[in-house]
Amino acid sequence: MSTPLSFSDAVQQVYPVILFMDVGRYLIGAGLLALILALLSTAIESRRLQDRRASRADRLREFRHSMVTAGVFSVVGFIVFFVNQFGVFRLYDGPIAGWRLAVELIAVVVIHDAYFYWMHRAIHHRRCFRRVHSLHHQSRTPTPWAAYAFSLPEALLEAAILPIVVLFLPIHEFVVFLFMLHMIARNVIGHAGYELFPRWWLRVPILSSITTTTHHDLHHQFGRYNYGLYFTWWDRWMGTEHPEYRQRFDRAVASRRKSTPKASYSIAALIVLSCCSARVEASTHGEAIGLWATPGLGSIVELRPCADNERKLCGRIVWVWELLDEAAEPPRDTKNRDYDRRSQPLVGLDILDNFERDGDRWRKGTVYNPADGRIYRGAIEQLPDGNLRLKGCALRVFCQTQTWVRADHLVESLNALLETEHQLDGA
Repeated sequence: MSTPLSFSDAVQQVYPVILFMDVGRYLIGAGLLALILALLSTAIESRRLQDRRASRADRLREFRHSMVTAGVFSVVGFIVFFVNQFGVFRLYDGPIAGWRLAVELIAVVVIHDAYFYWMHRAIHHRRCFRRVHSLHHQSRTPTPWAAYAFSLPEALLEAAILPIVVLFLPIHEFVVFLFMLHMIARNVIGHAGYELFPRWWLRVPILSSITTTTHHDLHHQFGRYNYGLYFTWWDRWMGTEHPEYRQRFDRAVASRRKSTPKASYSIAALIVLSCCSARVEASTHGEAIGLWATPGLGSIVELRPCADNERKLCGRIVWVWELLDEAAEPPRDTKNRDYDRRSQPLVGLDILDNFERDGDRWRKGTVYNPADGRIYRGAIEQLPDGNLRLKGCALRVFCQTQTWVRADHLVESLNALLETEHQLDGA
């Protein structure tokens, strides 16, 4: 047996490696999935699990607290390494047979799932929730960056699984490495905000016991359901699985969702709006005047000359996909920085202001984003295919772009969608 490292030598030689691995694992896992979701956001829009979208402030909060948790994990991992030198824990290295590696990994995952379920339920108790777990639930609409967004007490509880397991079971160091990779992968998937599992997943008995993104997202939405981490066993046995879990999953993964009455009303309203809007004669703003659909058909924006200066271009929301929220009320501008304006409806809200034409561009305007309540410096460009590219920037450095398409062109497709819905209702 090799001579144990002194505490100071271990801090200098080993702790930086452990810290690098814990922080790097989080950054790679959360960052990679966040990038993939951003690149595919339009293609997978139908799989988005909530209408609300996380803001930049939400992501920064999740990232900040996750980095603290990664630091806590590294400290606990270092303590396990250092104390293990003196035979306290049963962590070992050296050659290991493939079958034993698999058995140990499965055992750790199953034990962690049971530990997490009961620990998770305990910190939801009214005496613990506010002090321990409420920070994580600030992510009502979670993103991959929320994977480790815990308070300090919860981070310690989350990290405790490693010393508990290696105190009683002989576990190879490589198994611990694989377990940590598995843990961050499942965490970022659970907080993705989009259903990432295939539509047939719950139809396979063995696979249906593995939690999906919908399973954990429902926990963030409602709080008192779906406490499990990797498997649905404990939720089923203890009666804590959300009663609509399977229906919500099926709705998220359907290749073409069957429209609810509310959605049908919304589609019909758009068709009426598109067909009955008066065509504006050619003006200073040319082809920009009219109705434009935002990505994912989330809303329709009407571009028109500004009321106080017809040589400038303005825009307002005239339609949103969900004309009524879950309380049967029109959706409101709830993220507005002016609290007195948070009760104003989204439909009719002015979001583009004072754009000046410059060739095929409109510049020097402002864009209000209801998703985060911020105002950005904006620019609009007419693309060769007739679409519009909207660009909004903060501090002229942090920019996002969207491509808008003519809403008029959607009427035929929407009529076909309504016809499909009628056929489904009659089936």
